[in-house]
Amino acid sequence: MKELALYVHVPFCVKKCYYCDFLSFAEIAPEDRTAYVDAVLEEISEAAAALPKQSNAQYEVSSIYFGGGTPSSMDPYQIARLLHQMQDYYRVSPEAEITLEVNPGTVTLPKLQEYYKMGINRLSIGAQSMMNHDLMHLGRAHSVADFYEAYRNARTAGFRNISVDVMMGLPGQTVGEYMNTLRELADCHPEHISAYSLSVEEGTPYYEIYGTGREAADNILGLSKLPLPEEEAERAMYHATVNFLVSMGYHRYEISNFAKNDDGNGRYESRHNKAYWTRGDYLGFGLGASSMIANERFSNLRNLADYVEAKGDTKTLRKDRTELGLKEQIEEYMFLGLRMARGISPAAFEETFDVSLKALYGEVIDALAAEGLLAWENDALVLTTRGIDVSNRVLSYFLLEDEEDTAEAPEAKEEA
Repeated sequence: MKELALYVHVPFCVKKCYYCDFLSFAEIAPEDRTAYVDAVLEEISEAAAALPKQSNAQYEVSSIYFGGGTPSSMDPYQIARLLHQMQDYYRVSPEAEITLEVNPGTVTLPKLQEYYKMGINRLSIGAQSMMNHDLMHLGRAHSVADFYEAYRNARTAGFRNISVDVMMGLPGQTVGEYMNTLRELADCHPEHISAYSLSVEEGTPYYEIYGTGREAADNILGLSKLPLPEEEAERAMYHATVNFLVSMGYHRYEISNFAKNDDGNGRYESRHNKAYWTRGDYLGFGLGASSMIANERFSNLRNLADYVEAKGDTKTLRKDRTELGLKEQIEEYMFLGLRMARGISPAAFEETFDVSLKALYGEVIDALAAEGLLAWENDALVLTTRGIDVSNRVLSYFLLEDEEDTAEAPEAKEEA
């Protein structure tokens, strides 16, 4: 039976963070939220009927993920309606991982107890920093005290699988300050930690402040003109993250993701995210949600009023359909597979694409290995520590030039 991951996008927030370019809105009226949930319920049922007929009976849902936005800003009853609709229209495994993104300050103990009672079994809490001045500069709607309260309440409610998000490379942040944040979070003993670098994206207030540089410009937000850390400092933060979390009993299974060590079955690794990284089938519901079914990618409308008006009609909702050819499938397999610590198995590659990894990419692999950017470990091709530092450059060499599936080996040279 083929695994299927389901995603529900909740585009509502208490406040829009200054760095956020996600499809989300603050200050949406309650009646508009209700109309949105009703539309998503319709889409869930319609999308089940639209699955390929030969696959419908073979799919079993292994993970469900409520992302946003801030799903925890919703009433538990609305989340329950969405979850029950998916359970009614899809074959959901009794062991499915069901995750809800939570922002501190948006949940109480009774609310978390309701989420747990309905079947949510994993939380992803957006801490980002354990420094109040960082949180204020990011435009977060919570304080450090709010995080501790939410975390304690989550444990009290019964949650035993909690992930915490933390950000590095924040304005004015030093390596020491970042490590203080990481230590405080690790002392809480979450089962999973995601550590991301701040990305300044167009269309956000941060882009108006920082543009493409590291020095802050004058801004109307009243934020202090703190510079972004230099690349070397940010790189030091990442290496310190890996070393520290390994010492605390975590293992890195993807460039930015760390899970508590267990009996070796990866119990605390994000099952949902691994569906994306291993190119599994996934189906997204809600505004702007992305999907991939049988190597066809598509995404939903991004206008809220249009989405609600569509009333779940998949023919109206789904846009940007792309059928991935062999070239695109191979490239994605390499890009995503090398981000994971386990790397790429030549045997699995050949079984998937009926072509040898070394025959297709041998010169590229040899050249990158000679630079110390790739290595062979346990019969798998992996990024080295140095390769992770320049991963975007390394991965670019796995783009195929044409349908003849040729790849050009890079010259061995240092990246500036």
